[in-house]
This record gives sequence, C-alpha cells and structure tokens, in this order.
Amino acid sequence: MDERYAIGYHGTSSDRADAILKGSFDAKPREGSWLGVGQYFFYRGERHAAAWATAVSKRPKPAAAGAHPVVLECTIDLENCINLLDNTHWDNLRAVAQRLVGSPSQLSPQALYEVPRNPDLGRNVDDYKVMNAYISAVRSLKPVTSIIAAFIEGYPIQSHSWLFDQSHVCISALTKDVISLRKRTDL
Repeated sequence: MDERYAIGYHGTSSDRADAILKGSFDAKPREGSWLGVGQYFFYRGERHAAAWATAVSKRPKPAAAGAHPVVLECTIDLENCINLLDNTHWDNLRAVAQRLVGSPSQLSPQALYEVPRNPDLGRNVDDYKVMNAYISAVRSLKPVTSIIAAFIEGYPIQSHSWLFDQSHVCISALTKDVISLRKRTDL
C-alpha cells in the first residue's frame, strides 16, 4: 500500500463518540481483537462501520441510556504501519505464533461456514496474543503506529466461493495521534 493516509470508518455509540471527540480515542485492551490493542477502522467501509455501530447499540448492555449508533469518518496516518496486505511480515508472524500458541484457543476460519452463528466467532484470543507480541518486537526496531490487514467475514456468495459478503480491510490505530476526525454521522 503506497498511500500515506487512509480513510477509515469507526462505528460506535453516540456517548462514546462524544468522549472520542473530546480527545479520548485511546486504544484499550480488548482480548480477542484480531490485530491486538488498537482503535479499529473499516478502510473505506462506511456501511460496514454503520452495521457494526447498529449491532453494538442492540447488545444487551448498551453504552448508555439514549445512546444511538454513530459513524466517525477519520483520516489515519499510515507512515509507521505494519502492512499485512503485503507479504513482508508473514514469516515472522508465523514464527511468533509457533512460539506463543500451543493448543489453539480460538475457532478456525472453518467456523465461518460450519457454525456461522457461533458466539465465539470473533474471539480471536490467539491472534490477539500473537499480534501484541509481534507489535512489541517490531517496535523494538522502529516506530509502529498502525496495522492494516484484510479479513474474511460473513457468508460465501455461493457454497464453494471464497467471496464472503462481510469481508473488509481493517486498520488498527495504535496511537491516537495518527487519527484525525473528518466527519461524524449519527444514524
């Protein structure tokens, strides 16, 4: 990826958006997140972010009474990005995974189509551990402020297809200084 800046969309609740706009766009640990600790954005995926924000607002414990879904459109600086869309990092990631993950604790990609409504889908605890360790290792050599990667999600468009209807490119901003708000859309 050659572009320095990317447009990303973050789906959230209105009360959380208010806090973010006041400067609290801090990355908080959330075990099971694919790319480790970070603020997650759908790369050029406003509708994905809107669907995420809507789903989050319907969870049993909504963020706050009266909160509603919001999408934040942001510019993310990718100057110090781990780019997982290229093959530069994969051998090193495999080595970290082999060192850290004994017996798998998360579902495999097969679960996407074998048990698509499994509540443990998306709880990628092994990937979380591997990515956090890898980020730490790379940071010992150079600055890292974001990660970009592709994800297969959803359902295949036909039984033997590799085209899944919720697939997307995700950016994880590891530091808030790489994020600039462009627009807020209340849903």
